[in-house]
Amino acid sequence: MNEFSKWNIDTNNLTDYKKEGWTEDYFVTTEKKDFGILVYNIDEWRMLSYAGILAVFSNSENPKIELNSGKTWVWFDNEKTFSFLDSSNCIACRKPAYDPNSNKGDFPFLLINLKDKKFGFIEFDSTSIYYGLEEIAQGEIKIIEVHPKDLENIKSSNKRTNEIINLSTVKWFDLNEFDKALEKYNSLPDRPKLRDELQQLIGIVETVKSKITDDTDVVWAGYDNPDKLREDIENDLKALKSGDLDKLDTFKTHFLPTATFQEVSISNGWGDELLLLAEEYDKLYEKLKKKNQHTTMAIPNKGFIAKLKSWFS
Repeated sequence: MNEFSKWNIDTNNLTDYKKEGWTEDYFVTTEKKDFGILVYNIDEWRMLSYAGILAVFSNSENPKIELNSGKTWVWFDNEKTFSFLDSSNCIACRKPAYDPNSNKGDFPFLLINLKDKKFGFIEFDSTSIYYGLEEIAQGEIKIIEVHPKDLENIKSSNKRTNEIINLSTVKWFDLNEFDKALEKYNSLPDRPKLRDELQQLIGIVETVKSKITDDTDVVWAGYDNPDKLREDIENDLKALKSGDLDKLDTFKTHFLPTATFQEVSISNGWGDELLLLAEEYDKLYEKLKKKNQHTTMAIPNKGFIAKLKSWFS
């Protein structure tokens, strides 16, 4: 808390501030030292899980409250409560959000953009405590593992390691509504089953990509070298993970007879395995298509992909 004393923050100005005898406030600054963040009234909201009230300040010499809510609690971890996505002007943490009437994950990442005065969420279940966020470009972040052994132990069926999140796909809310953050999160459309199947489709394509090595013969697929093919696949995967669902059709085309993936697999001795992967991809694709047929009348003549996109609007 030495850093806290340098900021000379008057806790009397904070909403519902209480000094508990058995717990200490938590204070941290952003990497650029332009904001100071205080978590106070820290309490055990669930066994061995802690949460507190958030206050964010600017100007260490004459602190100004930029954000403070007595109604929106954030998850607290003494090791690392916040991630700083500097290029995207975002502070990230986790928000307890359990709702027995919702199918959404109950432990999303909460994104706070003070510059643009907005906040949003990355939907997540309780395994979010084992993950972190890494900024790879402005407006683009990657989900990384911070506790890989724990993830192995729980054997999660929906690992999100290396998933790319494009912040332009996030539903943003005005920072003036931060008191209603839980309500805003619960207002977002439920789509966990869709995400599970998308992740499986992505996994199939990643399996194909992993089989393309520096020694792979790609001539019959129309490429001069395997690096270019891997680059094209990776770019399309990146776009799909960022919400460009048109790439589902792109990959479906690649799996067709005599198309890119089949030509590569046959030339390199894993044609039988590719057939199995193609069958699995088609099954999942058709499953998604069938599941979303109920939206046909709502989006006439725009096809299956347009209907899927309605889940992300």
